[in-house]
Amino acid sequence: LILGTLFACFGVAQAFDLDELLSTMTLGCVVVNLAKDQDKFFLSIRDYFEEMVFVIFFVLAGAQLDLSVLKSSLFIVAVFVIFRVLGKIAGAYVGAVISGAQAGVKKYTAFGLIPQGGIVVGLALLVKQNPQFSSISAVLLNMIIGTTILFEFIGPLLTEIALKGAKETHR
Repeated sequence: LILGTLFACFGVAQAFDLDELLSTMTLGCVVVNLAKDQDKFFLSIRDYFEEMVFVIFFVLAGAQLDLSVLKSSLFIVAVFVIFRVLGKIAGAYVGAVISGAQAGVKKYTAFGLIPQGGIVVGLALLVKQNPQFSSISAVLLNMIIGTTILFEFIGPLLTEIALKGAKETHR
């Protein structure tokens, strides 16, 4: 039932030339807000499909990584990494100041925001499919996949440092 619903949503989106990612996200929103047994729906997805979907998604995304493109656009990638991290630091700090958060939150929150997940990879794959972006899609996709790999390696370590530094762990 779950797979049928997801495939039907995806198929209808394709048939009407709608965005498949947005359509399936909308389906999740509708289910969580209208279904009385939404817990069963999401627990079933988590228990039976989540790992498989992640593996398939990231294997297919990783297969798009072209190290020669990444190497040839190393300056752009470096600028992206620097400004992304600076944006996280500035945004987390400003948000903490505005909300009146404690000093530890102001100082360490940004490090927990460094990991970069799948939605940005999915959006980069969508950009690659759009012919209007053909001139930049290879660089953009490889930059996103490459930095996702980098941030996923260092992200958990930085998150642990942030949690310990902010004294949010109790050990």
